[in-house]
Amino acid sequence: DERRVHLAEGVRTTAAWVDAQATFVEWVRPDAGAICCVRLRPAMFDDAAVARFYQVLASESARVGNGTWFGEEPRVFRLGFGALAKSDLDAALTRVSIALEKTVPAIA
Repeated sequence: DERRVHLAEGVRTTAAWVDAQATFVEWVRPDAGAICCVRLRPAMFDDAAVARFYQVLASESARVGNGTWFGEEPRVFRLGFGALAKSDLDAALTRVSIALEKTVPAIA
């Protein structure tokens, strides 16, 4: 069905983004659904960098679900990939990438 195709495309897009950002993040690829958990790599993000990431993310007008909202550590966030059109998901992931790179500029 159309929804299943849309979700499959969203998870493929998100997987490619995670691969491209592997220096900064890791994830648990979902078996189903429209949301995944992404984790800022501890080697790259100390507590201060995690806080900066969320500040920069807000300045880029990008939103994710902070892990603390779900009983996780702050370096974990939930990322929705199932509700947006492909072009909107691409744009959102680009904004998250910019936030990652601005947070850890020595690597970017």
